Amino acid sequence: MKALGILLLALLCFVVAQGTSIPLFLILCYLLLALLVLAYLWSWANLQGITVQRQIGTRRAQVGEEARERVIIDNTWPLPKLWVEVQDHSDMPLHATGFVAYLPRYERRRWTIRTPCTMRGKWTLGPLTLHSGDPFGIFKLERPVDATADLIVYPATVNLPEFRLPGI
Repeated sequence: MKALGILLLALLCFVVAQGTSIPLFLILCYLLLALLVLAYLWSWANLQGITVQRQIGTRRAQVGEEARERVIIDNTWPLPKLWVEVQDHSDMPLHATGFVAYLPRYERRRWTIRTPCTMRGKWTLGPLTLHSGDPFGIFKLERPVDATADLIVYPATVNLPEFRLPGI
């Protein structure tokens, strides 16, 4: 929506420049158009050259335990990424792995995520979505990442010290 407003402002400056022959309005029109192009290219470049991996500690847990996973983000481009937001779409209760990262050129960032297992069932961790934009806030682009894993949470077990099998 911001891009449309800037585009309309550039068009207005162009019309005023044609009507009044004042070169300042034509320069302003070109600057606004250059701003739009550079902002989009910046947003697009922030999502290129990024690889995401998800490593699960164990694929089985019990209620009351803690599920651990690691998310690894690599920047394989020579340009640094000023901000990349990672949003997780897992269906496991209390699982929140949204974070924002700065990635220098050719660098790797790792996050360890600990989620308490509160309900039994089969849960899907992922997929992820990467969000990024330009410093002016004109464009916000996203890229889906298919980094999924399954986790099975079993019911909690209880020790029965007085329990004996019949016939023993």
